[in-house]
Amino acid sequence: MTQQTTTEALAEDVSQAPAKVRVTVYAKPSGCQPCKATMRKLDKEGIPFNKILVHDEEKTLIDELKREATLLGVTGELPCVVVYDASTEDTHTWFGYQPTEIMKLKERLQP
Repeated sequence: MTQQTTTEALAEDVSQAPAKVRVTVYAKPSGCQPCKATMRKLDKEGIPFNKILVHDEEKTLIDELKREATLLGVTGELPCVVVYDASTEDTHTWFGYQPTEIMKLKERLQP
């Protein structure tokens, strides 16, 4: 998969997600345990998400995720979860398996 393909997939996922809150999970194609656990937990809690596979050759995307991790002061280990709220234009990002963050997100999404 090339960078262009990933970018196209992201654009397609975003355009198909009409909800005011969009969740995107950047994960390894090999299905690392933290990536699998994150997606399982999101599914279990009924939180819809878009999955973007991050291949080793996608250096630009990897560098961007590393910069984001540096800004947050954390290690940039996948998965990377990005929550975008279209109503406020706020973005919340975390790295790794964070069940507490998922539960906070679930509470926030409940009517």
